[in-house]
Amino acid sequence: MIATVKVSMFVHATEDETRLLDALKGLVPPDKITRIQLNGHFDNPIIDLKATLNGDEADMLFNRICKELDIDRKEFLKRKENNKIYLRLDKDGLLNGKLTTGGDEGIHLEFRLR
Repeated sequence: MIATVKVSMFVHATEDETRLLDALKGLVPPDKITRIQLNGHFDNPIIDLKATLNGDEADMLFNRICKELDIDRKEFLKRKENNKIYLRLDKDGLLNGKLTTGGDEGIHLEFRLR
């Protein structure tokens, strides 16, 4: 049902990149994560950690998120916009080993449906 999921998380200069990367590795396979160095408004370094999962891996992540957030899969699929579902997970929750939604500086997920 889920064709692709794109995951993106910004790591700001004031945050611990290693700790956030380790937390992200608990969500997506480590070999799928790429690191992109960016510059912020005042030339502050910003790291964009990205991952793309396809097929079964994408579907498994979707199912895991539905289960851990206690969301009915069928109801969640109704939230689609142009064959995509968007979700933002909280960084602090991920750091504490829990999936929670929200947070201004969260982990952005884009699920593309088949």
